[in-house]
Amino acid sequence: MVVPGRVTTGTVIRFGVVRQVPAVGRRTTALTATAAVLTLCGLVAAPLVGNLALLQRSLLVTALCVVVLVVLGVLLRTTLPTDDRRLAGGSVLWPLVLPMRAVVLSRTADLRFLWVKDITGVEHECAVRGRWAPSPPAVGDIVDVYGRRTKSGVILLRHLVSTTTGDTTTGRPPTSCTVARATSIAIIVVWAAAAASTVWSLIFRN
Repeated sequence: MVVPGRVTTGTVIRFGVVRQVPAVGRRTTALTATAAVLTLCGLVAAPLVGNLALLQRSLLVTALCVVVLVVLGVLLRTTLPTDDRRLAGGSVLWPLVLPMRAVVLSRTADLRFLWVKDITGVEHECAVRGRWAPSPPAVGDIVDVYGRRTKSGVILLRHLVSTTTGDTTTGRPPTSCTVARATSIAIIVVWAAAAASTVWSLIFRN
């Protein structure tokens, strides 16, 4: 029977070495920088191809986004390790620039691995962020695996369900990592909104 979200069912056969991975990935910082550059290009182009009213509209929207971005930048800084918070400062624009800098990669989370063998004998590599909650499964447990499979074949776990007891096991990243990821995504969305606004104004300037 096909169960939505269930990737496979099998027996836990072994655990792997715990790795440290950034809470915020390089792709996230790159997307933030791209959206910021598009916004700036739109503001520069506005007075060249449009009129004063167009520039004023673009500046107004961007200013509102900047206020939100400053708040999010300050929040992101609080998620960094104590020793790295000093590196996050500097210029007056640091709340805007911080999400694009490599220092945001310093906050890391545990990435735990286990292997599950299904009834056909195929072994599935599974990964989960953070610590096991409430406790890790035991070798020999038969579990339903829920999550999604990456292009590399690794299953990113959402949770495991014991077929014997029905108990659910999941991964629980540190709160700081969860906040950092959520804040970074919000920053991308706000920058994208600012970029979309300036591009929209240029396209429909008449």
